[in-house]
Amino acid sequence: MSNTTDRADRITQRQEKEKRRKKKKWIVKGIAAAIIVYLMLAVIFSFYSSMSTTIAMKGSVEENELVNGYVLRKQQVIMAPIAGYLECRVNEGERVKEGQIIGYIYTGEYDAERSGRIRQLSQQIAELEGEGPTNTYAANGVMVEQKIASAARNYSDLRQNRNMSELAKQKEELNQLIERKHTMNSGGVVDRAQQLQALKQELYDLEISTGGSKHAIVAPSAGVFTSKIDGMEDDLIYENAEKLTPTHLKELDRIEPERKETVVAGEPVCKIVDNYGWYFVASVDAKKAESLTVGKTVEMHFFDLSDATISGTIKSVSQEEKGEVSIAIYTNRYVEGIYSSSRASAELVTMYVEGIKLPVQSIHVIDGQTGVYVIRLDVARFVPVSIRYKNDRWAIVSAVQNLNSEYRLQIYDEVIVEGKNLESGKVVR
Repeated sequence: MSNTTDRADRITQRQEKEKRRKKKKWIVKGIAAAIIVYLMLAVIFSFYSSMSTTIAMKGSVEENELVNGYVLRKQQVIMAPIAGYLECRVNEGERVKEGQIIGYIYTGEYDAERSGRIRQLSQQIAELEGEGPTNTYAANGVMVEQKIASAARNYSDLRQNRNMSELAKQKEELNQLIERKHTMNSGGVVDRAQQLQALKQELYDLEISTGGSKHAIVAPSAGVFTSKIDGMEDDLIYENAEKLTPTHLKELDRIEPERKETVVAGEPVCKIVDNYGWYFVASVDAKKAESLTVGKTVEMHFFDLSDATISGTIKSVSQEEKGEVSIAIYTNRYVEGIYSSSRASAELVTMYVEGIKLPVQSIHVIDGQTGVYVIRLDVARFVPVSIRYKNDRWAIVSAVQNLNSEYRLQIYDEVIVEGKNLESGKVVR
């Protein structure tokens, strides 16, 4: 009985020892498995955390070049018949008819205040003469008040923006509206003929007080009026626009523009510009101008004159001189102020390419083949592409078409921009 009990105890002890041994074995295996899983996850997350992607989308890349150049127009220069000072009867940039009086040259002593009043009276007379055939008019008080408020806001904006060239013109307009309002308050109905006579008499008296004579300046043809004479009229010949070289443009750079308060007999006093078409000619770095070929349409932005972007056609590209070429661009688009400017700064769009736009870091060359890695079903796949244009930031690419869809880049593909140890067929997620 005792032997049986001892044998049972030894069997129980062996079973318990075997259980402990198996338990330790499973614990060791569990720890080992946990370590392996941890390492695998660490590797995967390490790879994934360093990977960045983008979506393949259509886009464009634009390269710009800031240049200083010259504006060449068809224009008729009007010579001063006598010495004195010019009082314009039309606004700068206004279109005039052939034979229209565009101003007067006064031979008397110049006075800025008197000159301003003469110009204001001339504008008031022109307004009244253009109001219609009736002898009287009844001005709408509400409408005039609205115009005064609008003019006052414009005047305030011009002062804030320090636009001095337009400020005086806006002030004159505001004064005229206020004067009309005062006239309305005094009676409401005004004899236009009587008012015209009074204004013309005041103008006549001021002109007599100059102590000299006046000579009318008449437009020799229809076009756009400008009084901006800068001394470059003989140098900027429209017909020579396509013949200018970088050397010619450097010679023009040495000319100091002239601005005179008075006019000299036999010298230019104002111009009538043909507003149909004009040239912009500038020197451009030869390497940056490689894409600027004759016949190509190019966009220009004259930021000193207007916010508008216009297009023109390249008519000539000169021979290279010391790393530069001159580009002659023709356009018939309107830019505010362009008819009175000889020198101008412009931003040229030298390159514009459309296609699939990707960061340049996503481009790889594998065994001589250019392409990108895309993620499909959590697997990296190398797909060839054709590079249309590339700079230091962006690449414009297109898909290689003679491949099946699995190896062809498609819109909305997820493209790997940066990642470690990339290879086709590798699980990345």
